[in-house]
Amino acid sequence: MSTDTTVTVPNRRLILQYALFLVGAMVLVFAMVWALEAYAGVTVDGGSSGLVVPMVAAMATAMQWYNGEKQRPARSRIWALTLRCALVTLGLQIGLMLLFYVTGLLDDALHHQSPGASEVAIFAAALALAALVQVLMIRLGLGLGIKIAEKQARQLAERAARK
Repeated sequence: MSTDTTVTVPNRRLILQYALFLVGAMVLVFAMVWALEAYAGVTVDGGSSGLVVPMVAAMATAMQWYNGEKQRPARSRIWALTLRCALVTLGLQIGLMLLFYVTGLLDDALHHQSPGASEVAIFAAALALAALVQVLMIRLGLGLGIKIAEKQARQLAERAARK
């Protein structure tokens, strides 16, 4: 009896996994930065975590995706998931900015100065560039995660064949 049926992991499940991995990684990075600052007196610039955290979340999601389907997904599906994950990331970031705005933390960060039109234009351009870079980092994370999962599956198959 052969079980060579193709399993397709639903997109909703992949997006939910990504969102959970993303939030978990954000909390973990925040806790590590807070602990370093509070207990070791080390100040950490968190700018790069905005790129690394989504990439790591994408890698973890891709590994689960590969392990669920047992094959490399089509490139079109990878890109479609990349864009959906980027939207999730952007939505979460906008939600956090709104939370900071409502609580007054954003005002404190801006030192109670209202930005002018030129500052808003520069900020919008920087956000657009950051969004593009995040899309590329998420795509990189998905690709790396799939490659890692493929390698692990190949190694497990080789070990099983040797027994």
